Amino acid sequence: QVEHTVTEEATGIDIVQAQLLIAGGRTLDDLGLLQENIGLRQHSLQARITMMPGKGEMLDFYQEPSGEGVRCDSAGWYTGFKPNQMYDPLVGKLICSAGDVTTEGFEQARRLMLKSLGDFKIEGVANNIDAVERILTHPEFIDNNINTSFLANNPELLDPNKAKKQHTAEHGSAKRLYSEERIRFELTPPAEGENDDVLMAVQAVIDE
Repeated sequence: QVEHTVTEEATGIDIVQAQLLIAGGRTLDDLGLLQENIGLRQHSLQARITMMPGKGEMLDFYQEPSGEGVRCDSAGWYTGFKPNQMYDPLVGKLICSAGDVTTEGFEQARRLMLKSLGDFKIEGVANNIDAVERILTHPEFIDNNINTSFLANNPELLDPNKAKKQHTAEHGSAKRLYSEERIRFELTPPAEGENDDVLMAVQAVIDE
């Protein structure tokens, strides 16, 4: 999923600011946003940090990461805050940018993201930081050899309880082998039926 934060950091263009200026009457030409002027300057990765089921309802401690190349767009969370868990579970978007557009630039951004996730402190409320770290350290992700079925093919990344963990000795240390477990997603259509009765009921209310 490509969001505006990644595009902004990768190109150096503040898209939200540009939208507001255009709404105020400026043109793309006025802002210098011509195709020939737009290019990629660095690698950027975004991690969506979200609440997860379980644990408590109040933030016992909250601290966002910071530093060069680190951007955190959050909803103003703070220690002692009790988020409403009935709505969007998003805590914030963590964006890390580094290097250039080469393979090494991607690796620098990946390492910065891992460090920043380690610096992201959320206590009291369950979150998905561990899952994001597992994704970032998966061999296929590191090799940039993934597609849209990546998580379906590796369900243990989101839920370690699904993993068929195996450990083998290698040079005196344990080596983790990723599960070959596969899952299928099936689309279930909504209940079949005619909508005429519903539309007639709505029209009756409107007529009244």
